[in-house]
Amino acid sequence: MLTIAELKSALLQQLANTEDRKVLQKIQTYVKQISKNDKRIVGYNSSFKPLTVEQHRKEVKKSLAQYKSGRVVSQEEMETP
Repeated sequence: MLTIAELKSALLQQLANTEDRKVLQKIQTYVKQISKNDKRIVGYNSSFKPLTVEQHRKEVKKSLAQYKSGRVVSQEEMETP
């Protein structure tokens, strides 16, 4: 599996070698669409503030890191007053 740096390098090389205008325009359109999707509201947080795709991804990463480090609360602990 390629690292992010290797993947970026490979993509940049492929783009640099592409002479097909339609292919480049399609790639540009796709990248712009992805960027727009990151700003789209996909839900709301516990304070009822809008949550974008980008913010949601950050929260998921943060939660996974907490889980991996053992910072979890069991269902029983949640139910105990």
